[in-house]
Amino acid sequence: MRINSVPSINNNYKINTVNSHNRNEKISFKGKESEIRYQSAIPLGVGFISSIRRTPLNKTGEIGASKQGATGDCYLLSAINALSYTQKGAEILKECLSYSENGTTVNLKGIGHYYISDKELKRAKGSRQYAKGDDDILAIELAIQKVRDDMYLDRFIFTDDAPLDIKHLAIKRSSRLFKPSIDEGRVDEVFYYLTGKCGEEGEDNSSREMLLNKFKNNKGQDFALCASFKPIPGPDGTDYWRISDVDGNSRTLYSEHSYAVKAADDDTVTIVNPHDSAKEIKLSKDKFLLHFDSLYGIDLSDNNSEKHYIMPSSKVIIASKGHGFTQLTKRPDGTIYRRVEGDEKGNLVSKEIFSEDGKLKEQYYYHKNGKIRVYSSYEYFENGEVSLLTEEYYDKKGKKELEIKTNYREDGSINYSSSYYYKNGKLVGMG
Repeated sequence: MRINSVPSINNNYKINTVNSHNRNEKISFKGKESEIRYQSAIPLGVGFISSIRRTPLNKTGEIGASKQGATGDCYLLSAINALSYTQKGAEILKECLSYSENGTTVNLKGIGHYYISDKELKRAKGSRQYAKGDDDILAIELAIQKVRDDMYLDRFIFTDDAPLDIKHLAIKRSSRLFKPSIDEGRVDEVFYYLTGKCGEEGEDNSSREMLLNKFKNNKGQDFALCASFKPIPGPDGTDYWRISDVDGNSRTLYSEHSYAVKAADDDTVTIVNPHDSAKEIKLSKDKFLLHFDSLYGIDLSDNNSEKHYIMPSSKVIIASKGHGFTQLTKRPDGTIYRRVEGDEKGNLVSKEIFSEDGKLKEQYYYHKNGKIRVYSSYEYFENGEVSLLTEEYYDKKGKKELEIKTNYREDGSINYSSSYYYKNGKLVGMG
């Protein structure tokens, strides 16, 4: 099975080139893919404007205690805290922050420099959305928010060999209205931005034990670790559990929440909740491994080299009045990375993502409400024929209804096909 690769261009379209590095760029699309909610205008508290100039800033280059704001970025704050608990991680964080008279430059090794003005910091301090306490953490928080927004607007794109966990979540937007783009995410994405290095994830018993032992034996030198509490509601249907620590005190731990691991020995593990990083929670090792189903570790030593998975892009809007629009995102060498199609009313119709050698890798079709209707992904043999086609079908509420995996032979004929049936997003049958 051979797929048409790079798209052709209809010469009847009017071509408009958009400068992909213009932060004031505004494109009005209605589809979910293009709900551009750039958060440069940070929400303000009552009476904040009159006091903005008097707000003191404490920028030291050393990560201090902080408390998570209303935004769901526990993964981001925990990643920063975890790095700060290691000698090498603390050095990386200090090196990534440089100060000028009116602002802070955050050097993210995985992508580049972002400037956060003192005015932006003060505005964020007056908003309940962001972390309170340490202003260096706040500067990094705002910088990664700008990364997320740039990714969403295609100012940067990923190479083909970028890890999927980083690539998919970096362009994710929060499902919660009026939340900054850093709402929801994964620790390994933040590890990569800050260090330029990729981490490891442990989900089964042996891999979690292995990562925990790595951290314990490293003794705070150059291996950082985070943990995610299992996504299971508490006994009363709440989003938290009450668990006894090693001293018998009842502690509250939240489902689907990220924690930084601060210390570990043969019998205990000490974790820190980003809700208040000044407080430690010491659990028995057995209890920790029972309740935390995912661990994220990163080797900060020279043995784990920096990777370059992100590149700048250019964007072309191809539009024709009455006939909808086509948006092409290109790599620096001019090859097409993504093509987006919309109708004459601005509704998102389809999206295609192409590999560096021009092959179609992913394809999306959308409902009128902007939610994905059909998602397809393609894997290839060396001869260019498709080896595996995965198709997923969704209802208008975004819940999966059907998944079909088709395996092909190198001559293009079908080897076998499997179907998976879903109800309310849960697997109910196979065929």
